[in-house]
Amino acid sequence: MKIKYTLCFCLLLSFHGFGQRLFPTVIDTTKNTREINIDFSAEIASTALDNQILNRILFGGEISDKAISDNSNRQKLLNRGGSIVSGTIQYTDLKTNLFKHEKLGFGVQYGYDQIASISYSDHLFNLAAKGNKDFVGSTADISSTTIRNFAFQKIGFGIILKPTKSSLFLNVVGMSNYFKGGIGNGSIRQSESLDTVTITANGNFAQPNSQTYLKGMGLSLDFNYNIPINFFKNDHAILQAQVRNLGVVYVDKGVKHYRVDSTYNYTGFSFEQLFNGGLTNGNLLDTLGIKREKNSKWVALPFYVQLSKAVNEEYEGKFQSLFGLRVYPVASYRPLVYVGADYKPIANLHLGLMASYGGFSTFRGTFYLQYKTPHFGFGVGVDNIVGSVYKKGLGQTYNIQLICRF
Repeated sequence: MKIKYTLCFCLLLSFHGFGQRLFPTVIDTTKNTREINIDFSAEIASTALDNQILNRILFGGEISDKAISDNSNRQKLLNRGGSIVSGTIQYTDLKTNLFKHEKLGFGVQYGYDQIASISYSDHLFNLAAKGNKDFVGSTADISSTTIRNFAFQKIGFGIILKPTKSSLFLNVVGMSNYFKGGIGNGSIRQSESLDTVTITANGNFAQPNSQTYLKGMGLSLDFNYNIPINFFKNDHAILQAQVRNLGVVYVDKGVKHYRVDSTYNYTGFSFEQLFNGGLTNGNLLDTLGIKREKNSKWVALPFYVQLSKAVNEEYEGKFQSLFGLRVYPVASYRPLVYVGADYKPIANLHLGLMASYGGFSTFRGTFYLQYKTPHFGFGVGVDNIVGSVYKKGLGQTYNIQLICRF
């Protein structure tokens, strides 16, 4: 069965993507090197949608009745999901003394980021996946629905402190996609005779006026502070504080904001007619009384903060503990915590296993492998072990890192 009703899954339209890697940074204090680092990762996650649905959203194809039934039974009163896109190419130079200061190096970087998120009710999923058969003569609750999609590119220059490899990058940002919306209280009722749809909604949404690819320009900061500490007995560890994409974008043609706060009887239309493309029709927006409220020029970037214990390459033992906290202050993302262990069976090779909770999903397992030599390094990681091998896993996450030193 193909999903025909797009009320819910228009919220998932941007779930093609890649995400900030969770597997930890391996930090060494090698000086006088130049390095090219390519970092790429992909994440899609949910609290209630499994890969039977998510893979079809990503790659297309039919969704079976069994998959819809399985996922329908898993839905709760409020569900979350999201995707994060991230890819960075970074060049760092620790041979050059920036500003003729022996402790300062520099770096340049290019990156792409996209984050999409959604919160939705079980009723909204069933409307989207099954149509109106469960709601004839009754009311579907669509309250607390939120959607957000933000995509941007950045080019930056940074100062690097050589002894600890702490860094501060200033980036020029170009925004290519932005949409934000939500319904605080809302319901949809189909009459017994199937000739009237009653919509009650209190919500708002916003999108740029510009139709060009580049919709706005701004500035952002990427900050990384590595703090050497003594952890337990003779365990020289590194605490890492990171802030990424802290900044704003100026939208020259403005962002238009819309608001609806009313009850409407939409007579002569069925659920199928209403949801199968109807919500993108401008005349319908007028009918529903959605009003343009204001115009704004500034948009805050979706930044994140992470505090963690990193892997110390110079530690002489085989095992190191890992733990951390990540916060994205965006809708549908819950603070993510993780804990695990790093194992170094031979020099330069790191294997890790961690458990995490939060983010766009619930409990997940992470496995990673990283190998570094004086001139080359690579890493691969899976932040959702179950989802990578099981069709009923709640998403998938993959990470790749390549390093070249000279």
